[in-house]
Amino acid sequence: MSVRNFQFRFGAVHLPELGLWLDAHEPVLGSERVFISHAHSDHTAPHREVVLTEATARLAQCRMGNCQWREHTLPFHQRTAFTWEDRGFDLMLVPAGHIFGSAMALIECQGESLLYTGDFKLRPSRSAEACDMFAARGVDILIMETTYGRPEYQFPPTDEVIRGVIRFCREALDNDEVPILLGYSLGKSQELLYGLADARLPIALHPAVECLTKVYEQMGHRFPP
Repeated sequence: MSVRNFQFRFGAVHLPELGLWLDAHEPVLGSERVFISHAHSDHTAPHREVVLTEATARLAQCRMGNCQWREHTLPFHQRTAFTWEDRGFDLMLVPAGHIFGSAMALIECQGESLLYTGDFKLRPSRSAEACDMFAARGVDILIMETTYGRPEYQFPPTDEVIRGVIRFCREALDNDEVPILLGYSLGKSQELLYGLADARLPIALHPAVECLTKVYEQMGHRFPP
C-alpha cells in the first residue's frame, strides 16, 4: 500500500488503496471517503462521507442545503488516523489560503507522504487563513492545483484593486448612480467587504452573498454594516 499509487479520474485525484478521493466532482456514494478542500461548487458534491474543515462544512451546507453526508470535521494541523479495509493512514489538514476554511491535505502512509493542495493562495488575504507554505517541505509527492499558475497571469496588488473599487463606488454615488460590484458569492465577496471596511459606504448584499457572509460572521469575522 502506497500513496504513490494515485490516479486521476473524472477530474479528481483518487487513492484507491486508501479508499480516498481528493475533491471528487461527482458524488461518491460507496464506502470510500472524499476530502473536500473548500466550499466552491466545483469542489463539492453530495457524497456519502467527507473530510473537511468546520468552516467548509458550514459553507457547503449553506450552498447545497441539508447535506446528508457523514462529516469528519478536522481542525488545522491535527494528524488524524483513518482506516479503510483494514489499511491505515494519517491525514492532516493545513491552511490553503484560498478562501475561509480552505485546506490542503497531507496524507501519510507507511513512511511515505503526499500533499494535495486543492486551490491555494500565497498572497495574504483579509478573509482567509494564511497559507501554510511550509507544508510541502519534505513530502514525497506534491499535487498542486494551479488555476493561475502560468506566468502570463500577473495580478495587481490587492490594495491597488481595492482603492480602484472604492474610487469607482464614490464616483458613481457622486453622479447619483448605484455602484454594483460583481464577484463570486463565496470568497471574493467577503474579501471585497473587508476592503470596504474603512470606506464608510452604504452596502447591500445579494441574498446568496448574505447567506455565506453570515457563516463567516458566526465564525468570528467582522464586516462593515
